Amino acid sequence: MEQNDPPQPAPDPVSAQGLTALGCLYARLDQEIAQNAGKRCATCGDCCHFESAGHRLYASTLERSLLARQARPTHPDASQSQLARGERCPFQVKQGCAARQARTLGCRLFFCQDNAPEEWNVRAEAWHQELKRLHDQLGVAWDYRPLLPL
Repeated sequence: MEQNDPPQPAPDPVSAQGLTALGCLYARLDQEIAQNAGKRCATCGDCCHFESAGHRLYASTLERSLLARQARPTHPDASQSQLARGERCPFQVKQGCAARQARTLGCRLFFCQDNAPEEWNVRAEAWHQELKRLHDQLGVAWDYRPLLPL
């Protein structure tokens, strides 16, 4: 590498097999949510405004890899400073999500109008443990941290 060459991004340690396994985990979760009549996303986009919603989005190594490969930040309304501070989701487009298929476990498990929050918190914790086990099974380092800034 020459002295003026820009630094290269670190190689992605996640294999295609790992991303397929993550997709299977997501499919099982989505099926469980579909079978639970009280769990529906209102697609209002309120949860994507992290600062005003009072939460922070976390993602694991596998989840960040999937997002990097399958989604591009596209939020036209948020200022770069809002994105840099992690106040808004960079994948939100109006009230929709440009990363819908690749969205994180946290996005899939959050419901702003939850009719059984305690019961769902137990299920959410079980899904997070399953995600951690998947990392272990695949030999992928568990790095669970705020998704933003990207």
